Amino acid sequence: MSASTLPTLAERVRPVAWAGEQLLAVEDCLAPLLPRAGLVRGSVVGVGGPLAVTSLAMALMARAMRAGSWVAVVGLERLGLTAVEELGVPLERLVLVAAPEPAHWAATVAALVEGFDVVLAGPPARVRPVDPVPPAAGAAGETSG
Repeated sequence: MSASTLPTLAERVRPVAWAGEQLLAVEDCLAPLLPRAGLVRGSVVGVGGPLAVTSLAMALMARAMRAGSWVAVVGLERLGLTAVEELGVPLERLVLVAAPEPAHWAATVAALVEGFDVVLAGPPARVRPVDPVPPAAGAAGETSG
């Protein structure tokens, strides 16, 4: 390989945008709830409260899913798929993952973050600390999703 082909090769493999620069759209009525009016890849958004927490979380993801994003839901066995579909969520872009044992919860969520645009996680009451999981081959240490 000659030195003159390196710049061409580098241009071909460079990222189009950094994860934090990519914004997943949300419904217009929900945009004011978020600092950048959308879901920022690599960020964490907490949704809490006594009522309709899961519905709000799913509503935040609906527009991005209709645009082609994939979502993994882990640890929410009581998720009502009929209600989710009524929110406009395309169920064919939703992957349900059973709640792992507390000792494996962090590693399970880390694996999902590597492969999905958005991860909705219902953590157990207590997550046990585990040994650090080495990053996947080729991972740069940043998470997206």
